[in-house]
Amino acid sequence: MVRSVSRVSSARVGLVRLPAEKGTFVRMAAGSEHAVYSFEPFTRHRFYEEVNRALVEEGILRLPASAGRRTIVDLSCGTGAMTAMVVEALLRRGLEATILGVDPSSDALARAESRVAGMGMRVRFVQGDAADLAGTVPGAVDAVFFGNAIHLVSDKDEVLRQIAGVLAPGGVFAFNSAFFDGTYAPGSERFYRLWTVRAMRWLRREHPRVRLSRGGKVAARQWLSKDEYETTLRRHGFDVLHSALDEVRMDLASFQDIGRYWLFIEGALPGAPLAAAAEALEHGAREAFDELGLEYVPRNWLQVVASLGGAASSERGAAAARSSTPGTTTVP
Repeated sequence: MVRSVSRVSSARVGLVRLPAEKGTFVRMAAGSEHAVYSFEPFTRHRFYEEVNRALVEEGILRLPASAGRRTIVDLSCGTGAMTAMVVEALLRRGLEATILGVDPSSDALARAESRVAGMGMRVRFVQGDAADLAGTVPGAVDAVFFGNAIHLVSDKDEVLRQIAGVLAPGGVFAFNSAFFDGTYAPGSERFYRLWTVRAMRWLRREHPRVRLSRGGKVAARQWLSKDEYETTLRRHGFDVLHSALDEVRMDLASFQDIGRYWLFIEGALPGAPLAAAAEALEHGAREAFDELGLEYVPRNWLQVVASLGGAASSERGAAAARSSTPGTTTVP
């Protein structure tokens, strides 16, 4: 259960720390090295804000009618960037809601709490993840936002079962990802190949004793296609309301920032020390941009909004989920 929190000024923000659970997320509470090689620098790019804001607007637009205060969950909220966007979208429309941010990292939650303080809406944060969403979220909720993290979940059937379990009938589920089968815009594949080749060449030259591990793929490299996501949603009783690819233009700095994120590093150069691998990816990106004469590389962002169907639809989805075996995701 989530404890009630005291009101703090007009923001009414509280932070609840729950015992960490072993969950379905690859991303766990960051250690000191993971904090250094964090996702945060990448989130500061303008295109990242724009795609997330577009998802929030689509999700808020499709909220079910309610006579009272809504409850909205920001799952894997991180440092609260999308949480703040949800608050802003609600305030612009004059809608009342309680926002619950959920994330495995206590450090990220503390930063999220600071980010939304003073925004004028009731916001609470809890430490947890989708492995025990029913135990974290109090009662049925009106919407769940899951920004830029669903690709990190190894068992997507399970996470959708958890989300469907906490949503009220007609509730909205909105998620996005730039790590899916179809994210590479046509013609951009050459850049990614060259980036990898140049990074590995730099790593071998500067750190000849480093050996990469090819024993397995991390979950961030196990990608579903747009159609596979839609099929999986329907299997769990969801109706897909909006499914689109938003193309963004990523410049050199954005690739260098994502190349300094520990989870991306572990997927791109598995087994290499983070410091050496981050430097290799930085040099490799610069060399690939220079060699190809690029100003930017287009990349597709998958944006999906779905609603949980009525009782009959939910029962059909539950039955299908029980009879299905978790599928094997595609690995490019």
